[in-house]
Parts: sequence; structure tokens; C-alpha cells
Amino acid sequence: MREAFATLARGTRAFTGGERGRTLRILCNMTFATWWLAPRLGQLAEALPWLTLNIQTAVWGAENAPGNSDIEIRFGRREDMSASARLILEETITPVCAPGFADGAPDWRRDPLFDCAGVMSNWETWLQAQGHDLPAGRKIHLASTYVISLTAAITGQGLALAQGFMIDGIRRTTPLAEPWPHRLKLVEAYYLLPPAGHAETPATRAFADWIEAEMQRGV
Repeated sequence: MREAFATLARGTRAFTGGERGRTLRILCNMTFATWWLAPRLGQLAEALPWLTLNIQTAVWGAENAPGNSDIEIRFGRREDMSASARLILEETITPVCAPGFADGAPDWRRDPLFDCAGVMSNWETWLQAQGHDLPAGRKIHLASTYVISLTAAITGQGLALAQGFMIDGIRRTTPLAEPWPHRLKLVEAYYLLPPAGHAETPATRAFADWIEAEMQRGV
């Protein structure tokens, strides 16, 4: 019974975030957590050494229910955000691939194309912005997260669209090629959704200040 209660206590702490005020449950998408937040956890720990994090990347289903996180970073359009949402990052997209893919001469007309589902800026809009059209019947392989589509590109499977911070994050550890210079501004952006005033804690306030400062620094 002692072991059962200890297991339950550990699970409860992981879900609720432990000591209120010094812990933070952050909800964001997998891509932002992987290629923006995770590479900066050292800076965050240095700035806020007292803070304990619980990073949640589920954006669909029960995990996204109100009350299951303390603060959220959401990707979407301004008109779909609450009045309290604060813009923190605007982005662009461009195709990427592994260095040397297609013998150094990738071609969007021929090579496999990958993308993230549910994003308004895509292969069609990127091409149209340059006066091109996607050939009729051209297949585009979709994934529910950029982590999957970009992993396909990184491992030499084809071309995938990537946002700027994703490219920077990947290049911290893995070579990545941008075959074409054009970057298309996204319709959507990243917003910080703070808790309601009565639900604010030292952790939510400190993290909000930190991430906004990091975005302004642009590093």
C-alpha cells in the first residue's frame, strides 16, 4: 500500500505541477517545445533557477481542457485568440532538405513533398507567392506536427516546409539546407495566453516576462 500511495503521489505531482507558485505547467505545440523552448531551457534555468517546469505538448483532446495548464503558447490567427493573448512571434516558411539531397539539385516539381496539416500557409501558397502553381495531381504528404514532416526532410526523404525558428533550432545540432531564398510570411503567429488575473502565480508572471524578453532579443 505504501508503494501504491507513493506512485499516486508522484503522478499527482507531475500532473498538478507540485508546489503552487514555483512550478509551471506550459502547454504548447510539439514543434515549439522541441525547437524553440527546449534549446533555451538552460537560459531559463539560469534566469529562474527556482522554477520547476511541466511541459505539455498535447494540443488536442482532454489534455487541452481548461485548467490542465497554467500558461499556454498557441499558434493561430489573431482573430481566433482571446483579448488577453499577447503576440510573441511572427514567422515565415520556406522549404528545407538534407544537405546533398537529390545530388544538390532538389526540385519541388519532382521530389517528395512533406508538410504540416492545418496550417494556412503551405506549399501552394509558398509557390503562388512566386508566380508558380503546384502541378495537378502533385502529392503532398501531411503530418499532424512539423516534427514529423521535418524529420522526413532531415533524414533525406524529401522537401518539407519549415518556419524560421525551426530552421535555427535544427541547425544547432543537424545540418540543414534551404534550396530557395524565398520566405513567405505566415498568416498565423505565436501568442502567449496568460492565466486569468486570479490564477496568476509567481511562476506564470516570471515565465511570461522571460519569454517576451527572449523574443525581443531574437536569439
